[in-house]
Amino acid sequence: MDVDPRWLAKDLLHRVGAAPVLALLPPLLGGIALTIKLDSPGPVLYRQERIGWRGRPFTFLKFRSMVADAERIGLRWEVSRDDPRITRVGRWLRRYSAALLAPEGVYGRDGLVREKR
Repeated sequence: MDVDPRWLAKDLLHRVGAAPVLALLPPLLGGIALTIKLDSPGPVLYRQERIGWRGRPFTFLKFRSMVADAERIGLRWEVSRDDPRITRVGRWLRRYSAALLAPEGVYGRDGLVREKR
C-alpha cells in the first residue's frame, strides 16, 4: 500500500493545528453560553429543523441571538439591524458570525478551510 507523503504531511498539519483549537474552543463556547444566559431568559441554544442533503431533515443548532420565542413575536424573512427581538449579546454574535455551531465551518471537506457553497 503506497501512501502519498503529501497526504501524510497534510494529515499531520491538520492534527497538530487542531490541538490548540480544541484546547481553546470549550472555554470560549462556555463563555458565550454563560453570557447569553446572563443577558436574557430562555435557552442558550436555538434549535431548528432544516432539510439537508437529499431531503433528509436535520436539527440545526446555533447560539440564541434573539429573545426566546422570537417567532411568536414576529415572523420575518429579513431581520434588520435594529430588530427589537435581537438581544445585546445577539448583536455581537451576529456581527462576528459567532452564533453558528457548524463543524464544517471549522474543518471542511477540503481541510482547515471554510467551505464555499
